Amino acid sequence: MRKQTFDRLCRILGEGDRRKIERATEVAMETLDNPAMIPDLIKCLSEENGTVVSHAAHAVMQIGAEDPSLFQNCVDELLAALRLHRAWEVGEQVPKVLCLLELTDQQADEAIETLVKQIDNRSAIAAACALSGLKRMTERGLYPATSMDRLIAAALKSPRKAVAARARQLTRQGDTRQE
Repeated sequence: MRKQTFDRLCRILGEGDRRKIERATEVAMETLDNPAMIPDLIKCLSEENGTVVSHAAHAVMQIGAEDPSLFQNCVDELLAALRLHRAWEVGEQVPKVLCLLELTDQQADEAIETLVKQIDNRSAIAAACALSGLKRMTERGLYPATSMDRLIAAALKSPRKAVAARARQLTRQGDTRQE
């Protein structure tokens, strides 16, 4: 049954234009109703077909926005997908979910290391999302505020517009230091 679910998800998520949401919302809603599909959806993040990956990443984000706890038992798989991703959409969407989950110390360290590396990713959007993820982890006390301040200062000087804009946005949101 598992293989059939995965194959069906790949078929649905592979439809249409990679740059559009297409049926990702439909998959997200179905997965919210049947959380047993989550491991198969996460597996789609590693597919060769870029359209499948893009749409799967969007579905993961939509589910995470609705009920992030559904991914709690899949933290390691999400971390692996983020660490190994080739598609910028994974770097954009997965941090939004990971930063909402309870992480072990080892998982937090791996997430932080991966997000810090992602700031240098060729995708400015993925880099900007990594900054936001690290900010959220700082707010949760998982990443040192002084390190976050240094990253934001460097990002403010970035020639990449999306990265500099995200740094300005995070600066406007307030100090990263814990009270």
